[in-house]
Amino acid sequence: MSQPKITVALCTYNPRPDYLERTLEGVRKQTLSQEQWEFLLIDNNSQPPLQDRVDLSGLPKARIVVEKVPGLSLARRRAFSEAKGDLIVNLDDDMVLATDYLTQVLALQSRYPFLGAFGCQIEAEFEIPPEREASEYYAAERQVPQALWSNDPAHYASSPWGAGSVVHRQVANCYANKISSDPRFAAIGRKPGKLLACEDDDIAMTACDLGFAKGVFPQLKVTHLIPKTKMTDEFQIKNAEGKGFSSTLLEFLRSGRLPPRQGVFARINRLYRLARMSPRRRAEEKAIQRGVAEAVQEIVNKGWIQEKKT
Repeated sequence: MSQPKITVALCTYNPRPDYLERTLEGVRKQTLSQEQWEFLLIDNNSQPPLQDRVDLSGLPKARIVVEKVPGLSLARRRAFSEAKGDLIVNLDDDMVLATDYLTQVLALQSRYPFLGAFGCQIEAEFEIPPEREASEYYAAERQVPQALWSNDPAHYASSPWGAGSVVHRQVANCYANKISSDPRFAAIGRKPGKLLACEDDDIAMTACDLGFAKGVFPQLKVTHLIPKTKMTDEFQIKNAEGKGFSSTLLEFLRSGRLPPRQGVFARINRLYRLARMSPRRRAEEKAIQRGVAEAVQEIVNKGWIQEKKT
């Protein structure tokens, strides 16, 4: 049996059944010949387990692997370790791939062999009519009008988001080894009860560390299924706080730097900007700053750095 070129790796924890089935159906409908890819489901210790509850029929070389330690970073690491393909397509349980997704992945990798991680544009599908523009909901959609890539780790516009992202085998191995050798990096990714983020940023930056580029392409399209529970202001605020925490922790782990202390003029300027924001945007901005402060405190409490006195 020939080695698959692509592994589609779905990491999930207690998924919503109807959304999971739509995700799986999107994978089943891929136009790429099934001889060229495999399907891998990482069950991040769902309760009850997914083994006897998920139908993987119609998916090539499909298997379920259980990762009992919670956290998306660890689930991704397990997926990278188990995958047999040279390219790994990360999939979430609320994302539906366009039918030509895997075909486009191979075409892009052939055209841009220097890519170590690349991603897609995202269209939001809301369970109930949204009260505001889709772009105002955290990570609900992403517009990619043209191909964009860079080998600058800090160039955020070219960084692929997690769901639908494609990772080169060499990058995947390096990331998995880093998580194993330095478990602090596993604290960045989302886990039960904590809406964290940035493991996808870390993977993209790892690609740059290895001399690859990262990018986003309009040819790759996914639909993001958004339940009404994720459309509330409360959820958006929790996401903002998690992003502040994770981005601060990632910056520290990669560079050793903490956010600079704000002087009096910076604090006055921040208060002025907050006053000009809408109440909802002001609440999200404050949540980001809470997340930043929580990350700094955790870094100090765990003895990773000594807090400097001023």
